[in-house]
Amino acid sequence: MYLLIGDAFSVKKSDVVFILDADTASRGKATRTFWKQKEEEGLVIDCSDTIPLSLICVQQRGKEAVLYLSRLSSKTLLARWRTRKGRNELD
Repeated sequence: MYLLIGDAFSVKKSDVVFILDADTASRGKATRTFWKQKEEEGLVIDCSDTIPLSLICVQQRGKEAVLYLSRLSSKTLLARWRTRKGRNELD
């Protein structure tokens, strides 16, 4: 299954490590350090076109983690994660 994270960007749900609220995440030292490190490595993909509302960390097997910046809120992404034809996939 895939998760649409904004515009033409989707990620494989099994590769998602975490989804964070961007505002909250930017306040934490560890998260800021991780974000900066990924930027320096060229592993940040901005699919927001505006100020990002969420961060999605994705890591495919055997590859470096990539950080996506999305204009969708973490709440919206969680709702998309849970919904598939009206069923809750986390249950």
